[in-house]
Amino acid sequence: MTREGVVIDVRNNFGGFVNAYALDVLARKPYLNMTFRGFEDAQPARSILGQRALERPTVLVTNRVTLSDGEDFSEGYRELGLGKVVGEPTAGWIIYTSNEKLLDGSTVRLPFITVTTENGQSMEMHPRPVDVPVARRWAKRTGARTAIWMRRPGRCCGSSGNNRRPALFAEPQNP
Repeated sequence: MTREGVVIDVRNNFGGFVNAYALDVLARKPYLNMTFRGFEDAQPARSILGQRALERPTVLVTNRVTLSDGEDFSEGYRELGLGKVVGEPTAGWIIYTSNEKLLDGSTVRLPFITVTTENGQSMEMHPRPVDVPVARRWAKRTGARTAIWMRRPGRCCGSSGNNRRPALFAEPQNP
């Protein structure tokens, strides 16, 4: 079954370091098609060649508990123009730390890298914004498992035109 798009949910992401790998796959764009001899349907070349490329529109979901690597991912997603960011702004808690040994042999984690945007703004204590703000009410957190914008994204963000696809899955527009 072919999907029109993919919802990438990084809510409650406490960190790690996978953003560069995931963004690499999401940023790959199709540029060639291939058709097996004797067949009529052309397929994206990257898929046929086994390269990891999503080649589908995406929307990113964040919340105020999206931290650290989730914030790196959110900034990269926005900077690369991969789609809309929906939900709540991130926490602004991005910090790279390392272990330092104390005299008694125990360790403490200390900051050692400052992360900035391409234009030089520190990301520490600066939450990553959203394109479409959607806050979940307490009843939604405790009752329904899936918020309305996940079940029916078109109701949250409207239609993207005559093709009747939800605006969340419309092709990203470069500013």
